[in-house]
Amino acid sequence: MKQEIDFIKFNPIQNMTILVKPNYPVEEYRHIASKIMSYDSVYADK
Repeated sequence: MKQEIDFIKFNPIQNMTILVKPNYPVEEYRHIASKIMSYDSVYADK
């Protein structure tokens, strides 16, 4: 299942950072973080 995630990506001190905007159920956090932080996604630090 594909899911659209609303996020903000910024680079405060040469360390790419992502903030996910809406609230999601706690049980989805790990999956969302894993997908959004993957190398083939948005290229940010964990």
